[in-house]
Amino acid sequence: ISTTPGLKLINGRGDAEAAFMAAGGCLMKPLNSLAVLHGARGLTNAAGAIIDANRNEIASLYIVGLPSTSSIRFLPPHGENNLIQNFGRFIKYATEYTKAPRRSISTKQMERTAHTFINKIRSAFRTCRELPYGSVLLGVPQDVLDNTWLPKSLLKPYVPARPKSFKCHNRGQYAELRCLPGDLSAHHLRRRRRRCRFAGWSDG
Repeated sequence: ISTTPGLKLINGRGDAEAAFMAAGGCLMKPLNSLAVLHGARGLTNAAGAIIDANRNEIASLYIVGLPSTSSIRFLPPHGENNLIQNFGRFIKYATEYTKAPRRSISTKQMERTAHTFINKIRSAFRTCRELPYGSVLLGVPQDVLDNTWLPKSLLKPYVPARPKSFKCHNRGQYAELRCLPGDLSAHHLRRRRRRCRFAGWSDG
């Protein structure tokens, strides 16, 4: 992170502090910042901060480093069983990547594995940007984070899909609402129709 152009690494000096700092940055803009936390101890120390951010509907992402895939059979004490899944009950969404690439696999298999990993990360980013906002958790094993195994051809700049516009007729005036793909659930459309019940909807 510290060597990637455009990114700034800040030592939060504590898991809860790092989670609060990330949420504060996201108040200005969704996904403006994120926190990288240690597995079991770090996530449990930051639990209150992450749940607070979720309750305040802040679009924040937390990457949690999990024990390496070779250490899973020793859980605990190297970690906690079903940590990400259980914590996900208190926030908007939680997911984890559980497979580490093997050196013996072919180049095509490695590319497929890398593509799956990148899609998992991008999916977490997309979910974080979707309404209603809240905390999103992504667990990644240590050996997946530490090793250099992603093909450079897959590390292209990520350009999210353009938001879709809707126009609400408000007594002769137009109020434009922009929504990212996936935002347009029936619940949100119903809620927005109630706000503009004196007018109809039209695609922008």
